[in-house]
Amino acid sequence: MKSFNSTSIFRLTCFFIAAMALYGCAGTTGGDAGGVEKMYVLYCGEGTAPDKSRWTPGVKENEGKPITLSNSCYLIKHAKGWMLWETGYSESLLAMMPKGFPTPNLSWVWKNPKTLTQQLADLGLTPTQIKYVGFSHAHPDHIGNGSLFSTATLYIQQAEYDFYLDPKGKPPAAPANWEKLRANPSVKMKGDTDIFGDGSVTIVTSAGHTPGHQSLLVKLPRTGAVLLTGDAVHFRDNWDTPRAPVQNFDKEATVKSVEKLRGIAATSKAQVWINHDAAQTATLKMSPAYYD
Repeated sequence: MKSFNSTSIFRLTCFFIAAMALYGCAGTTGGDAGGVEKMYVLYCGEGTAPDKSRWTPGVKENEGKPITLSNSCYLIKHAKGWMLWETGYSESLLAMMPKGFPTPNLSWVWKNPKTLTQQLADLGLTPTQIKYVGFSHAHPDHIGNGSLFSTATLYIQQAEYDFYLDPKGKPPAAPANWEKLRANPSVKMKGDTDIFGDGSVTIVTSAGHTPGHQSLLVKLPRTGAVLLTGDAVHFRDNWDTPRAPVQNFDKEATVKSVEKLRGIAATSKAQVWINHDAAQTATLKMSPAYYD
């Protein structure tokens, strides 16, 4: 058997310490390793609907039962710059209709006197300082203020772009600002994407509600992993018992996507934040408080 002198043992010890340090740093998302520093939850409106059963098909007790849906935007501070996930209803549209924006199934109401722009200003930011912008899907309550961030790189699934934003297509009920979004520098994705290459912010495809719906997995240094579901589900009931709302683009894909997200949440031990779940949203810290 080969013997080791004190010099050899010292060198081996140094090697293992260095290797363990490198392994320990790999995959971290905060501190000196860079990554996500904090995340703010911004108020982006609130909606009411007269019939909860649209979101829970087959549940008779929800027929004709009113429901309130929250709407949040998420501001992420990363070492490489600010990222905004979801942009809410257009603040210019809501200014013209302060009592709500009626749609066939919802009446969206802006209850907070502070616009998205003002909430950013309260944090010392302007729209031009947002370097990255994305949203779960291209419905007005998520994409409405997208045109405010004209210098940001837009992250969108190719399928969502083709269906809603491609000038060759015929976007359904497209707001005027979608025309401006086409001019943004953009990354058109075809699957899950690690935005910053460090595992701290990952876009997760979750089609069904729309053709290119996507969710976001954020790994914070202290809070841990948080999964932002977008409209893959609208409230906790649809997370616990996957159902496809009647208005969803692809009902089968919806259920598959929820199962995928549940697996990701379990593997990453993530908190699951459901954007439109008003009861859960009421428990979250809102800006200027933050999660780190």
